[in-house]
Amino acid sequence: MKAKSKSGTMLEGHHARLERLFVDVVSEAKKDDRKRLREMWGEFERGLRAHIAAEEADLLPGYERAFPAEAALIRRDHTFFESTLTEFGVNLDLHLLREQAVEDFGRRLRLHAETEDHGLYPWAEKALGAKERARIREHLQAGGNV
Repeated sequence: MKAKSKSGTMLEGHHARLERLFVDVVSEAKKDDRKRLREMWGEFERGLRAHIAAEEADLLPGYERAFPAEAALIRRDHTFFESTLTEFGVNLDLHLLREQAVEDFGRRLRLHAETEDHGLYPWAEKALGAKERARIREHLQAGGNV
């Protein structure tokens, strides 16, 4: 079995952590504790934004040179996720968050993670050095170490 580099392991684990946080947020939304839901949402949002920032700064520039079409799809998803996070945050505060929209977001997030796990991350395992891995760790830690 091939050992994974720190970059692949770290980011793939981050996908799993974000997925768990998202599931917890959805579960909490069915309860009536708005304060706790806001805290959980904040943790998820900070984690996802840090994850996107790390990929945009440290992974996608090189990946884009090697695989421009695939990188463009990832960037499109990132733009969607960032705008939807903002929209959901406002809707959460106004008690207007729709269950179907949240479920659709979760499905798209899972598909996006699978795309990265099968394209971006295998490329990164081969292409990144220690300096790039350290920069990714710093970005993730800045976002609350999700």
